[in-house]
Amino acid sequence: MFDYDESINVEKKVGVSAEKAWEIISMPGSFTHWYPFLEKYAAESWTGIGSKNRHLTYYKGFDSDNDLTGLI
Repeated sequence: MFDYDESINVEKKVGVSAEKAWEIISMPGSFTHWYPFLEKYAAESWTGIGSKNRHLTYYKGFDSDNDLTGLI
């Protein structure tokens, strides 16, 4: 459908440890809180890296299924 060859990166300092930040952003379903284009998120299983069959629904009606294989 689309062939995007660009990425968006944002950095912000927060007043918590890296461990606490990871705890918050890796919670099941947390994507909708920090990913502005995402309307709904569901995962068949959530174990962090290696999670399977994540289904993402975007506000414009685009859907995506994927597996979490790593983090940058």
